[in-house]
Amino acid sequence: MDQYIADLEQNMRNAEKYAREHSTIEQQRYVKYYNAHAKDKSFQTGEQVLVLEKDSSHKLFARWKLGKILRIRSPYTYDVQFSDGSCRQLHANKIRPLVARIQNVGIIREQDVDFGDVDYAPLLTDTSQALTPSAQIEGSELSHLDENQQAALLSVLDEFPDVFADYSGLCTVIEHEIHVTLDSNLA
Repeated sequence: MDQYIADLEQNMRNAEKYAREHSTIEQQRYVKYYNAHAKDKSFQTGEQVLVLEKDSSHKLFARWKLGKILRIRSPYTYDVQFSDGSCRQLHANKIRPLVARIQNVGIIREQDVDFGDVDYAPLLTDTSQALTPSAQIEGSELSHLDENQQAALLSVLDEFPDVFADYSGLCTVIEHEIHVTLDSNLA
């Protein structure tokens, strides 16, 4: 009987050793495949997010709910506040950033009061405080040019600041029209 118990203990130790080694290898393989497609997510306090809320046991009836990051508990755990006032602690994998897309543009007259206060993005019209293009370039970026070439480049940048601006604009120099015909002989 003593031999049987000793053999059983040895077999149990061998099984534990094999299970631990196999578990470590499989865990490393799982991490490797998961990390190959995983993207690091981080959110800031006050950021609007979407959370997939399961309304029933059927996966097709789940809905996206709008929420707001209330507090960051850890790098991947957030307190999310919903529009109904409720708050839940969620992992970053359950949260998606809200990307508001504008597909329509409407005109609102000043007489229209149904919309309430309407905010707009003001255009930058005061260029007196804006830096000239030459002031935005560091000297080390032009070190491959000699002094004459540097001076010539900087003068061209300052002479045509609207061409070398960081923001895009509307080009009205050339207009082009494309006339489309219903020609069925196109190959």
